[in-house]
Amino acid sequence: MGEVATNGIVVVFVHSVVDPLKPGRFYAPDKGNRFIALDVSIQNTSDKTVSYNELYTSLKTTDNHEFNGSIFTEQEPTLKSGDLDPQETARGWVTF
Repeated sequence: MGEVATNGIVVVFVHSVVDPLKPGRFYAPDKGNRFIALDVSIQNTSDKTVSYNELYTSLKTTDNHEFNGSIFTEQEPTLKSGDLDPQETARGWVTF
């Protein structure tokens, strides 16, 4: 893995990927689809406090399909929501 993305305010680092992610006890993907999970960290590289939220994440595939993050996962620990002070980092799993 080791993929990195930045917008000049935060850096997002992908530590690992589970693809496909085994469906949970209560949730399964729609027929013909699959869940995947990314273990990510988000670092605030700015000089101001920034907010983050797993529900505001998205994944774009190489063929330009876009998927939003889901709270329906059993992959732990999940990325939560909160505020990051300058140079602070949060880490957790995001499911798509």
